[in-house]
Amino acid sequence: MKSIIRTGTFTSLDFLILVQALEGFHRRFINNKRTSLKSRITFLTLKFEDVIKVNLDKKDILSVVASRDYYSHFFEEKENVLDGLELYDLSEKLRILLICCVLNLIGFENEQINLLLNKNYGS
Repeated sequence: MKSIIRTGTFTSLDFLILVQALEGFHRRFINNKRTSLKSRITFLTLKFEDVIKVNLDKKDILSVVASRDYYSHFFEEKENVLDGLELYDLSEKLRILLICCVLNLIGFENEQINLLLNKNYGS
């Protein structure tokens, strides 16, 4: 639940929790087979491509993977690793994707999700 609720602070751990929640959702409810994080996030993004507030592009997905690897494993920083405001903005996109996943799981269609997100996140 903390993954969905906005708080007054933000750290790289908040980003990691969102990524793990999305990865876990995909693994548990869509495809339990071993696959890459990039494939999982791409699949979820495409699943909700008609939801206006879901606006992750290919560069964002590369940043999700690179930043997750960096903050999880402390690899050398490489291209596409985000921090600060950029990591926060990416996390907000992931939060919206996670909300879509949960709403879909409990029975909402993308059209209804669109209406709910537009109402709660503005047009």
